[in-house]
Amino acid sequence: MDYSRASWTRFDRRAEELLITCMKKDAAGSRAREIAGLIRSGADLRAAGNMAAAKGVSWLAYRALIFFTPSDDKGREAMRALQVSCGTSSVANEYYKEELKRVLRYFSERGIAVIPLKGIALAERLYGDVAARDRSVDTDLLVKEKDRERGAAALKELGYIPAYAGETEAYEWCRTFHNPKKNMIELHWDITMMVRSPERIEGLWRGARPRQWEGVSFYDLEPAELLLYLAAHLVNSDSFRHLKYLCDIDRLIGKYGNEIEWDSLIAKAVEWRLSGSLYTALKVTGDILGTDFPEDELRRLRVSFPKKIFIRAFAGRSVVFRSRVRRRILDKFLSYILFEIMEANSLKDHVNIFKRVLFPPREMMENRTYFGRFCNGVRRLFNKDV
Repeated sequence: MDYSRASWTRFDRRAEELLITCMKKDAAGSRAREIAGLIRSGADLRAAGNMAAAKGVSWLAYRALIFFTPSDDKGREAMRALQVSCGTSSVANEYYKEELKRVLRYFSERGIAVIPLKGIALAERLYGDVAARDRSVDTDLLVKEKDRERGAAALKELGYIPAYAGETEAYEWCRTFHNPKKNMIELHWDITMMVRSPERIEGLWRGARPRQWEGVSFYDLEPAELLLYLAAHLVNSDSFRHLKYLCDIDRLIGKYGNEIEWDSLIAKAVEWRLSGSLYTALKVTGDILGTDFPEDELRRLRVSFPKKIFIRAFAGRSVVFRSRVRRRILDKFLSYILFEIMEANSLKDHVNIFKRVLFPPREMMENRTYFGRFCNGVRRLFNKDV
């Protein structure tokens, strides 16, 4: 079954519940009985496997299900597919890991401070396996803005070619480079395209510490700063369709929760204009994965009631798993705007969002009129082939 085009049935809901249970803490231990019960009740392993592949969590699903012996051919086929997916991701990511180390070493030799974001480095840190976040399609590197040109020059020297960004200079926050024989690298000097905050990016760098990784030197974010970055990334694009980003947040809190000073975290979230993103990340991972964190912290973030309604509409479980219409609205009309809405604190902020959505810079319009752009967006929203 092609999960991306599957009609939603009770049968699929059991598969959804099975996949969620596989993502939760200690799925291979204390939750094993719960998983076995779902399989006996008719949860389709093949549907769950398709969901896992679509949402970047094949490795986590396979690790949770490896101790169960399927009773039919479809189940055995599903387990083989998960095994192949994990094996492919492992081989590919080991190759990309060596390439990442080569790039980091080159940056270090030239005195360019760099923080790997997400990807293979995060997989090893949180899960202890490069394949844990499925196959890596690109590598995100964060440098200081003063080093952006030096970083770009270093990537060119390593054989990477700049790709057309498609952003206006005012919105530019990263550049993409590709190498046909390697993979893509996104060179960032900020973590968000909108709502820039010098306090945020400077604060993240203050929370970065030198790290040695298999003979390579680079910087890594402390747990609190990493949580804030992951929250911003989750809200900043189409990441809600990928369950692995919620699993990253859940695993981070499970691994480092005792080290996080929540008072300091909340203060940083407010100061850096990330309180809405942090609330959303904690709320959604708590609702879906049962992430264990001090629930009083949600109230301390003081998210308004309208924002809570908006989060329920566009960031809940149904959006992650089922509602294609709401995901299309996110992709076609609210991509990156969702983050702005979550962090808007005044009427002026909301007016600026409204103006940006309806009247973006003309150079972003591809020579279309504003009315034509709106009509094209509506067409794409309801066109299943787009």
